[in-house]
Amino acid sequence: MNRIDHLVWAAGDLDDAVGEFEAISGVRAAPGGSHPGRGTHNALLSLGPGCYLEILAPDPAQETPPTLLLPAGPIHRPFLLTFAVACSDIEATADAIAATGYERPAINAMSRKTRDGGDLNWRLARMEDHTFGPAIPFLIEWSLIEGRETPHPSQSTPGGCTLKELRLCHTDEKGVAALIGSMGIDVACRHGHAALTAVLETPRGEIALTSER
Repeated sequence: MNRIDHLVWAAGDLDDAVGEFEAISGVRAAPGGSHPGRGTHNALLSLGPGCYLEILAPDPAQETPPTLLLPAGPIHRPFLLTFAVACSDIEATADAIAATGYERPAINAMSRKTRDGGDLNWRLARMEDHTFGPAIPFLIEWSLIEGRETPHPSQSTPGGCTLKELRLCHTDEKGVAALIGSMGIDVACRHGHAALTAVLETPRGEIALTSER
């Protein structure tokens, strides 16, 4: 069974968003790194074993416009953009998506340097032909380096927060459920306006991150 790997909280300015999250949660995300050629950089914090929060923003040190996940145009306040599903076999999961009638998502190899000079390597696949908005995640498979799996970011980033619940909503909840099921995770979808909400337990109590902009 695949699992929820991480949440992506999108922001216009990384430092501002890190400060805002610390104010509401009591936990300060650690600098992650830059995505070379993708125009973005991030900060990370653990949400428990095997799960973390990524704060993602445009990288002013890169001339490349943001091309990794972030929407076009300015981001006036942080919002929950999407989430990732960790796959034990990303090729098989992509095949399962295609078997439901959607286009097989392309799989791309990615990497970045960590602050301590290490390497993170992964493969990523994102669907492009659905109309379900933030309810549909992208796929990630952490790669092997010299026969060992890339260390998961949840193991080395600040702790104190946990993911209590991930809520999906859409007017076509059955369509979302079928597609989510093909990805090998068990996350229910409720009927309602298209939205994604993550409920976190933090040192300052329960907070909710939403896709509302």
